[in-house]
Amino acid sequence: MQRPSAPARATGTSRQICPILVLGWAGIGAAGWSWAGLGSPLPDGYHPVPSWVSPAAYLGSFALLALWGIVPIVLLPAGLDYVRVAGPRNGRWRGAWVGLVVAGIMLEVLPFAVPLAFLGSAPNWNEFAESLGFAAVGTVMIVVLLAARRSPGPVRPGAPLVS
Repeated sequence: MQRPSAPARATGTSRQICPILVLGWAGIGAAGWSWAGLGSPLPDGYHPVPSWVSPAAYLGSFALLALWGIVPIVLLPAGLDYVRVAGPRNGRWRGAWVGLVVAGIMLEVLPFAVPLAFLGSAPNWNEFAESLGFAAVGTVMIVVLLAARRSPGPVRPGAPLVS
């Protein structure tokens, strides 16, 4: 017995890729800045791994941070395409998405723009605020994606208006 096929969806960004990107970006941002706000749990001079592992770890963490910094650039067109396919033709959801991606980029740039605010003793409350910013922007991004998907689709020309 064959299962009935799901209705065809218009071409565009996958339904899963945008929320996964948003959750990954915001989750890593919130967790990373929370951990940074607590400071290093290891005493100075203590190295739990051999010295040859440290350069590889730094290189790997730099690569991961570079990829994490690129995610908002990928989120902008992916989210705009997702909202275009899912939502109505007015620019409400597209404008909200662009604003949220710009807010996310500003969160990533903030420590480089004002570095002295992030240099301090543990716990560093500026880093906790950065963590909350990532959690808030990520949450609102998910809300916008869900709201755009649930909003009525575009009105076809000649279709009767229902009030």
